[in-house]
Amino acid sequence: MRQFHGAAGQLLPREGNLTRMREGHYSGRLQHVARHLVANGPNHRSNIADGLDHIFGIFRTSAGRLKRLDVIFAAWPWLPHALLGWTGSTQFLRFLNMHLANRGLVRTNHHLYSKTTMQPVPGITDEAGIFAAAGLPYRGPEDRHCP
Repeated sequence: MRQFHGAAGQLLPREGNLTRMREGHYSGRLQHVARHLVANGPNHRSNIADGLDHIFGIFRTSAGRLKRLDVIFAAWPWLPHALLGWTGSTQFLRFLNMHLANRGLVRTNHHLYSKTTMQPVPGITDEAGIFAAAGLPYRGPEDRHCP
């Protein structure tokens, strides 16, 4: 395992940390996801919620309170889709997914797919592109909550 460094010095210790950084992990991942979708369909749930690498942790604030910390690793082409999936409330995402289904689209945390071709919708480079493909005005992360 490589030792990673940040601006302030060592980010992860060489020994004793609970995570393993895997270099080159995403090479061939897109082809794997495509094969999985063809075999199982876009609504199939695997044992991992969204197929993205995660680090779930807890940190202690300077006041001594414990806070949850979720670190999600996404390949660059998946970033807008992963951001949308991780910043929207569950109910907001349900409504969005139902709206997309009515338009013949399926959203995952990897891509927005056409139901007819099972191919990713081209040209989506940011979250606003997903909303545009859905025919909806863009809503920022702070406005993606439903009661």
